[in-house]
Amino acid sequence: HQTDNIIVSAFVSTKMVGLLSNYNLFISTVSSCINVLFNSVTGSLGNLVATESKEDQYIIFKRYRFIGFWFFGFTSIALGILMTPFITLWIGKKMVVAPVVVNLLVVDYYMIGQRVCLNNIKSAAGVYEPDKYVALVQAIVNLIASIGLVKVIGLPGVYWGTLIQGTLSSVLKPILSYKILFNRSSKYYFIDSFKYLSAVVAVYGICYSLQKIVMSQITIVSFGIMIIIVVIVPNIIFAMLFFRREEFKYLLSLIKKSLKKKK
Repeated sequence: HQTDNIIVSAFVSTKMVGLLSNYNLFISTVSSCINVLFNSVTGSLGNLVATESKEDQYIIFKRYRFIGFWFFGFTSIALGILMTPFITLWIGKKMVVAPVVVNLLVVDYYMIGQRVCLNNIKSAAGVYEPDKYVALVQAIVNLIASIGLVKVIGLPGVYWGTLIQGTLSSVLKPILSYKILFNRSSKYYFIDSFKYLSAVVAVYGICYSLQKIVMSQITIVSFGIMIIIVVIVPNIIFAMLFFRREEFKYLLSLIKKSLKKKK
């Protein structure tokens, strides 16, 4: 995961590394904050694996993963819509990068986020053997694909290579470990993955269309309005799409309990 800047510096320019560092700062900060929340429950997942049946483990994992989808899906949309306008207002239009690169960075962030829940429960269960070579394959594929593609299509090629290796992990790890973890086929994992990704893409498209209307001119006022839209629209649409799912009802019950405690 640390080769992108080296490849950009070698094949594009060191100036571009500096421009990208602003975007990576936002992404890594948001990612770190969310990961603190999700990694903090690894111990509880270990207790779950030790004391509960496979069926109960699967139910809890689906809830855990749904919350992960909501957090990473929402923040992916927010980052994709708001990073470039913020950087424009902060340090000027000359410091922004092409939208296609921003989108690739955000897609990579979302994919990594979607792997967090599975990786955490694998760690809690001590399931390391089936996919122990996946990381090595990822590293090799990342280098070959990124270097090959950057020579053909320039800067976006670096991040296409990163997405290719990330996709390998997203596909191989569930296939290799899902049966061991939950005694279920990994197809159920991929069905949910498709539903979640479709929801994020659809909502991002709506927010992007609204951005074109609201932010025809990038000002502090229009940026503030867009923040409000990005906070409200994705969460409302996610709720409308998934309100019938048991995982959503569970998440809602957690929110209600939290509000009652504050009162």
